[in-house]
Amino acid sequence: CADSLVAPVRVGVGLLPSPGQCGIQTSDRIFGGVNTRIDEFPWIALLKYAKPNNVFGFHCGGVLINDRYVLTASHCVNGKDIPSTWNLAEVRLGEWDTSTAQDCEGLGDDVDCSPPPIDVPIEGKIPHPEYVPTSAEQYNDIALLRLQQSVPYSDFIKP
Repeated sequence: CADSLVAPVRVGVGLLPSPGQCGIQTSDRIFGGVNTRIDEFPWIALLKYAKPNNVFGFHCGGVLINDRYVLTASHCVNGKDIPSTWNLAEVRLGEWDTSTAQDCEGLGDDVDCSPPPIDVPIEGKIPHPEYVPTSAEQYNDIALLRLQQSVPYSDFIKP
């Protein structure tokens, strides 16, 4: 009797969408999202990669878990999609809007601005020892980044 309440498990054809049906982007990566407040997520970290020709880019994220460590995905440290010419060099903390020089919110006399973000060099990269970059399953996709120095906490930077 209880078995009749369990939904059948589909196996094989039709379980997953056909190629080209999902993952298609026509605009920003966030769809239906909500804007955050300037100091709402002070633990967010951007991972800064040094590329050839003195070019830098932010291509992964993480979270500050204490004054010296950032938790991220192992595929951001040694993933198969990270070009060998890129070097994960720094972590940016205190950034709210990457499209502006200074992060501010509000209008008129009620404007709240954060100090400039800080870029902290990475002292060590610690991917999970059982992470396999070429694995289709991507098990153990977790890593720690040890920062070169302690990070001072503020309203805009803290775990």
